Amino acid sequence: MAKRQHRQAARQRGNEIEMVNEHLSDDNLLPDASELAKLKEVDPQIITWILDKTAKEQQHRHDIDHERIKLIGKVERGNQWINKGGLLISMILMLAVLAASTYIISVGNSISGGIIGGLGTLAIIAAFLSKVKSNNGEKTPQPKK
Repeated sequence: MAKRQHRQAARQRGNEIEMVNEHLSDDNLLPDASELAKLKEVDPQIITWILDKTAKEQQHRHDIDHERIKLIGKVERGNQWINKGGLLISMILMLAVLAASTYIISVGNSISGGIIGGLGTLAIIAAFLSKVKSNNGEKTPQPKK
């Protein structure tokens, strides 16, 4: 049976005021022995009822934990597929940019082909670095206006 206590207090020390805010939580499924003894005086069968309810509560908690673990696994598998898809798409884009750049260079426009290839490669690298930084919790600097 979960027990919660909350206490707030204020103390003054000289010119300072100290605020105390305590939250105590006991998540034990069974009441303590003195409470069990008092309950047994009221109803001798209450102990078996409490033990039955405690076992059901514990099973319920285990089931919830199992469902959470399964959900986390599904989310992680989804993230892996998204990351693999992003890598595949970026590889296809890189090959397309390089193929277009190679074609433009072979036609005779080496400057524009080089610019397209270089800018395309830099754009894809910048996208990768931005994604890595966002996964690491770093902020990508925004251009100043």
